[in-house]
Amino acid sequence: MDIFKRLFMLMFMMMFITSCHESFNKIYEDIEEQDPNVVPPEEVDMKKVNILPTLSDPLYMIDNTRAWSGPFESFENDREHWLNTRFHVFGLMTSNSVGGNADYVEAKNGNKQYGVLWNQMMGISDQQGHTVFYDQENNPVTCKYNPDDNMYRYKFFMLGTDGLDADLRVEDGNKIIARMELDGTNDIMQSFAYHSDKQYQEEVAQLPNDETTKLFLEGGVDYMYNRLSGNRGLHPIFNVNHLLSRFDIYVKGANPYGDNSCDFLKVFITDVSIKAAKSVDVVVADDSWERDTYKSQFESNQLLSLVGEPVKHNLSVKCNKFGNNEFTKANRGDIDFDFLAKESADLSAYIGKDIIPANSHWVCNTERDSLCETILIPPLPTDTGHFVLSYKYRYVYMHYDQDSGKYHLGRNEGNFSEENLWEEYQERNVVIPNVDIYDEPVKYMGGRRYSILLTVYGQSIVVVDVLKPTMWIEGGDINADEDN
Repeated sequence: MDIFKRLFMLMFMMMFITSCHESFNKIYEDIEEQDPNVVPPEEVDMKKVNILPTLSDPLYMIDNTRAWSGPFESFENDREHWLNTRFHVFGLMTSNSVGGNADYVEAKNGNKQYGVLWNQMMGISDQQGHTVFYDQENNPVTCKYNPDDNMYRYKFFMLGTDGLDADLRVEDGNKIIARMELDGTNDIMQSFAYHSDKQYQEEVAQLPNDETTKLFLEGGVDYMYNRLSGNRGLHPIFNVNHLLSRFDIYVKGANPYGDNSCDFLKVFITDVSIKAAKSVDVVVADDSWERDTYKSQFESNQLLSLVGEPVKHNLSVKCNKFGNNEFTKANRGDIDFDFLAKESADLSAYIGKDIIPANSHWVCNTERDSLCETILIPPLPTDTGHFVLSYKYRYVYMHYDQDSGKYHLGRNEGNFSEENLWEEYQERNVVIPNVDIYDEPVKYMGGRRYSILLTVYGQSIVVVDVLKPTMWIEGGDINADEDN
């Protein structure tokens, strides 16, 4: 008997599904009233549909315990960073063919009629980008669509601050802006949820061949996203966009005119900084966005605007050990750098000052070395702007003593004055232009990585190049001369 009841109920459901889409609310109401002993629970409670976003990072495919600073790397290499990050999520009503209206002010004030999510914390749970919502105590919670929304459409937005505070405000009626103070270590991400054409077609192809599927094929974006799409397994997809430009700064030595003097071995870089905006406004949500308009605004740097004048961001220089290495042994075997390191320690104790600067980067070979920490900064707003890189360094003198047959520190023997031991070079500024080595325009964009290379020839010759990135989206090849 139960089998016949079940068959009857399934036929009953199909009759309703074949009706026009304006009757979807009635379908859900009728199904909800059925005997749960006859219709499975997952089919009964169709008005109470969970919101189940997924997160996809196009730069890393979601395919470190750390101090929670620096860019997000691949999930494999930066697992703890991803799993411990909380994203700010908004699910706000907009209009579709059924009706509905957007009112971000009312949604902010807690009016559930206009928003199912307002600044809801969300994290990811695995490499596939599945998500979990959290309450203020960081406990997992379930979020659902409004069962009384008459099948209106919701637009979903996400902001990743990487731990920074965000001061949220509503502007122009239905636009959310976040004011943030950057320090160069936080990866700011933003997303407007949408399905690509391929994603949409692939998911719709898996739906049953009925009138509901036909509705999606005819205009599914008008129901993306709501209870109907959620019940059919079409959930919001956050394709993450990184709003800041990533700069990795490297250094290497070189010999001018092809000589083998390796004069760069006397150079110690002590300070590195870059001038960029500190305060920014980020457009978190805009009711006018659809997939293509949103992508266009991101690609043209319209989601982030600078507030105030640029400031200097000081970067921590990566230190390396002064002494013999494979390069010095192969190219300047006549100089015992281990001996010079000991001599430096002894002389420093004698004069009361460090000859080899503490916390400095010794230019010790012709291979590219990481000079300092990665910095994440806002892209330039126009083609007329410029980034300015600044650095300081010390040039330590060395001389050959015929009596000992060794190289010693200083211009000459027996003089322990600072002037005899080293030359201090105060801040040098390098303006990085917006053209590449072929004089083609180069734009600094959000989500792109630029590798800056300082090539040191010796006491006063430094050349700066910006190389094509090895990760993130391609930037460009550009160069700049010192103080040009």
